[in-house]
Amino acid sequence: MSFIKELALIKRWIDFKILGRVKDQRVFVLDNFLPEKEFTHIKNIALQAKEEFFREKSSFRSGAALGLHELKKSTCSPIVDALIKPTILKKVQQRTKIHNLKFVSPEDRNQISLLYYRFGDGIDWHFDGNIYLGQRWAGIYTLHEKTGERSKLELEINKKMVTFKSLSNTLILFQADQIRHRVKTLLKDEERLVVNLLFSPNPEISKNPIFRFYQSMVNKIFYGKTDR
Repeated sequence: MSFIKELALIKRWIDFKILGRVKDQRVFVLDNFLPEKEFTHIKNIALQAKEEFFREKSSFRSGAALGLHELKKSTCSPIVDALIKPTILKKVQQRTKIHNLKFVSPEDRNQISLLYYRFGDGIDWHFDGNIYLGQRWAGIYTLHEKTGERSKLELEINKKMVTFKSLSNTLILFQADQIRHRVKTLLKDEERLVVNLLFSPNPEISKNPIFRFYQSMVNKIFYGKTDR
């Protein structure tokens, strides 16, 4: 059964990357995601620790990040407890009507991470990779975005660019390996702080060495680590 699912993952990659066949470009905007008190609490925790994140600058991306394993050892650990729990998963399932969604394994540092952008930071147009046998759903939950009336997050859906109003306390859920997206370069005095959550209806990790190697390189860019 896993072999068949591995083949399906390869076919999905070929269909999209080579043949240009798009599988799913749905985007869910879950506003007022947490009660205000809970939201403010975790936002303040993250803001106080933002300068402790691993920072990397390359031609592709500039920004700071803290993956799950480092999060659990930091002052930001309450954010993991607040968001990786059954009630949060149920909320996402109910509001999207994707009832088989699951959190990916806690072995993966991308299960939950914090991403921080300041003046000069951003990430160019790209697609995420996928090391899971199921669909890869990325949830970008905005804690703080001091960027004026518009979010810096932009998506390309059906060859049209989609932008958003300020996304404070909003979770954007989409298949990031199927939808091209970017974070526009931040200007002077701008800031963006988000939680990145990862879901899949089948979070079994692929054994494909190419997909796993690609993900290890992404982890190196974001977190300074090549392991999951």
